Amino acid sequence: MKAVKNSTIDALELYQWNLQISSAFIIPLQICEVAARNGVTVALEKKYGADRYQSKGFLKSLRSPKNGYSLMSYIMQTTRKLREKDVLTSGKVVAELKFIFWERMLTERHHDRLWKAHFIDAFPHADISTSVYMVRGNARQHLEKIRKFHNRIAHHEPIFFHDID
Repeated sequence: MKAVKNSTIDALELYQWNLQISSAFIIPLQICEVAARNGVTVALEKKYGADRYQSKGFLKSLRSPKNGYSLMSYIMQTTRKLREKDVLTSGKVVAELKFIFWERMLTERHHDRLWKAHFIDAFPHADISTSVYMVRGNARQHLEKIRKFHNRIAHHEPIFFHDID
């Protein structure tokens, strides 16, 4: 209502437009998330093997901050939940993890351990003419923006204030 100066008709039209534009982004956002998670999964499998999500080496590589999002806590909760349901497989873990997990796996923290050796395997069409470090960093920054945009849509929030270029 604020965006349309309390005009009910304009608000309904803006709401409908927001629904239409949001729905138009769903498929490209899904493709982006699946491409990111598949690439990260390739690198993790090459580094830590088929049981990567239960690998002590992998779990030790994850940060566990006292506040905020913890990759380690999240992966442990996810695997525990799937184990309790007796459906723990690598594929099921991949499907359960949220977009933020895949984005955070592309942070600088994992560069030397994971991305120096496996970025090209994970993302074979990436243009690394600058450097793997730069391309990985740019990819992470773009994924963060995409994830935040995705969350606005998923939580049925207005996106008409966002720059959607």
